[in-house]
Amino acid sequence: MARIRSLMRTLAALFLLGLLGTGAVLGQVTPIPPEILLVNSTVTGELSERSAFRQYIITVSEGDTYRLQMLSEDGLQPRLGLVDASGAMFLRTDQPGTGVTSDDGLVILEWTPSNSGEVGVVAGSRDQSTGSYRLTFQRIAVSDAAEPSARTVTFPCEGDEAVTLAGIRFEQVPEAGEEQPIALYIFGFEALRPVMRIQAPEAGIDLCWRLAQDATGHSAILPDGTELVLTEANREQAALLEITEQSRLGDVIITFGSVEGTSGRFLALVSGFAVNPADNQDEFLVRNGPRVAQTGPLTVGMIGVGDNNRLDPLLVLSSELGSVMTCDDAGGRGCESVPRLAGAGVTLIGSQRLIGDRFDAAVQIPPGETDWFTLTSGSFGANTSGAYALLLTGILEDAAP
Repeated sequence: MARIRSLMRTLAALFLLGLLGTGAVLGQVTPIPPEILLVNSTVTGELSERSAFRQYIITVSEGDTYRLQMLSEDGLQPRLGLVDASGAMFLRTDQPGTGVTSDDGLVILEWTPSNSGEVGVVAGSRDQSTGSYRLTFQRIAVSDAAEPSARTVTFPCEGDEAVTLAGIRFEQVPEAGEEQPIALYIFGFEALRPVMRIQAPEAGIDLCWRLAQDATGHSAILPDGTELVLTEANREQAALLEITEQSRLGDVIITFGSVEGTSGRFLALVSGFAVNPADNQDEFLVRNGPRVAQTGPLTVGMIGVGDNNRLDPLLVLSSELGSVMTCDDAGGRGCESVPRLAGAGVTLIGSQRLIGDRFDAAVQIPPGETDWFTLTSGSFGANTSGAYALLLTGILEDAAP
């Protein structure tokens, strides 16, 4: 958060300089700490004589196009300004230019950033006017070149920098009447503090999620039997999120990360999939984080979930050069190098057990490989069906000095 505080101090100073030209008195201004404003969301606020501006932090991606709209009420004459990480105000509604709309009660900024990262926003007023407002931040176009890079080492998350641990990408298009929410879990062992970024451009979703709310008692078990039970004291070691959106999400990209590169082992799980009918197959893209790949593999498992589940999972890992590994039972014949998943997974208090057994499958992306691999899931012999989850495990070592 230090970077945010530094940036917002710059924002406040620049904005107050603008107020001096209107005759505002510095002693009457009470700054309010900055808020994180998520893409495709709206917040409300109020400006008064003592709180003449509000500060926000947004995260943008290079090449995408964004719109900030401030709609006011009660006589407020709004204005907006954008400041980059260097402290330069590069776009403002009180200076005409491309992408700037400034009318009574409404101002809009539209722009396409040339760099990815955090941008500061100042919401204020003209002529010392006061009143309430609605501020909306939208992504209105996605760059054709905005494909997620398989070699992206870090990504921004709520003001912090996260080191990429692993990524998974898939198309979520439920059948008519099908209800299949996607549940995401990641647990960090040792010192690792996990986060996850969820992107679904077609549905207007781009958020980074951290911490586990009301998660006391939830637990995770690694394939070697190491268990982590969440308490109030260690809930920073997990992030849990359920996407209950039932409409088409389209292309979904999930990036698991470690806050500021904190090291340790991790277990991530994505549920909400099913083999049904028995000859059905799903296809995913999976990748290892560049720093994780320096020292070890990424294990990707397929575990059957739910009561009386009879699914016999089968996984095929392939690259552009062809098949890399096919696995029926993890740790069994032909898959001896892959850790067994029996007993590994997540248990949620008052809910469900997402735990592997000896029939579950797993494959490994070899160390050193950071490209996207194709993962095909199905049932062995194409003769069983049931719900399943994908389980990812790996380790982020301490960075070399």
